[in-house]
Amino acid sequence: MSRILLVRSSETALSARSRFAGRSDAPLDQRGIDLASRVAARLAPNAPTAVWTSPLLRARQTSETIAAHLGLSAIAHDGLTDVDLGAWTGLSLDEMRARDPAVFDWFFRLPRAATPPGGELLMGAERRVLRALNDIGRGDPAGTAIAVTHELPIRLVLVRLRGLEGTALWDPIVAPGSVTELVWTRDGLELPTPLERLFRIARDRNAALWRGPG
Repeated sequence: MSRILLVRSSETALSARSRFAGRSDAPLDQRGIDLASRVAARLAPNAPTAVWTSPLLRARQTSETIAAHLGLSAIAHDGLTDVDLGAWTGLSLDEMRARDPAVFDWFFRLPRAATPPGGELLMGAERRVLRALNDIGRGDPAGTAIAVTHELPIRLVLVRLRGLEGTALWDPIVAPGSVTELVWTRDGLELPTPLERLFRIARDRNAALWRGPG
């Protein structure tokens, strides 16, 4: 089993105003630079063996700060990049709603099945990010890796792993610099809650019983 510490990129001028940067290369602001340093210090006791990052500037700045604190180098993975929001890049949710009310209603109520105007299908983005995280888990099945990505990818991962749909995407608090712990096993990604551990133990026991002795 490996651990993946999923880090949202640090603060930018856009995130400070609750705007979605999407694929734009928004740099960290000064508060974001300071926050990245605090996140690096907080992650150090986990003894990470690798730091992976979205190729976007704000994620690279965050990951490079973390990697330098740990004596590592950040490795870019295209699968960790943010959702392409097309014409909604740089907008807040309220501004998206005002610009395209009918499309926004679908995006808000059934987001995984929605595509922002000129952007990326969110279900496709979810699959892309999950593939990237599974690649990272398989690459170091006994270590701890850091993966720096963005708000919407983290929300999509949480909703998928919790088996939720619809407006549940908007429920988790995913602040800049926040850390979400995942575990990777041969069966895939999981959230390391006590209940999830019990399910995993029961599933492994049942699989062993099914295989029989020897």
